[in-house]
Order: sequence, then C-alpha cells, then structure tokens
Amino acid sequence: MSIRVGLYDFFAYTLPGMFYLAILVFWIGTVKQLVIDFYVLKDFSLIVLFIMLGSAYIIGLLIDPLVYWWVRLFQRKNSHSAKMAFDELQNDTLGSI
Repeated sequence: MSIRVGLYDFFAYTLPGMFYLAILVFWIGTVKQLVIDFYVLKDFSLIVLFIMLGSAYIIGLLIDPLVYWWVRLFQRKNSHSAKMAFDELQNDTLGSI
C-alpha cells in the first residue's frame, strides 16, 4: 500500500498542525509544566525537524474533521441569510441587464 501526499495536502495539514502544536507547547509552558527555551531550536538536527513536521502533519490530519464539523455547526444557522443575499444579488444583476 502506497501513501501519496500532494504538496497541497502537505501544507494544508502541516501548517495548522504546527499551529496546534505551538498552542499546546505554549499552554504547557503557561501552566509551568514545561520550560520553553527558544535557543534550543537552533541545535535541532534534521531528524528532529522531520519528526516535528511528521507529527504536525498527523495532528493536522486528525484535527481536520473536528474543524470541519465546527465550521458546519455555525454555517447551518446562516443559510437563510445566505439565500436572501444570493436572491438579492441575483435580482440586482438581472435587473441591470
């Protein structure tokens, strides 16, 4: 079984995954469970960078359905307003022709 990851998929899951990891690390730092030292980042090897990118991709991939559900939860409440705006735009466009 081959695993294919396109460039769009890589960035669409990895960037949010890095954001989620950063939020988690900063949150752990605020509750004083982890001391954050940014000078350590310059000493990371290539293997550690690949592990961080891989974990960010996996976290982004796992959290994406939750985010999609969250967006759809609020999008349903706005359907009537969206239909009214579309109808108004359609009438304005057809009226000016």
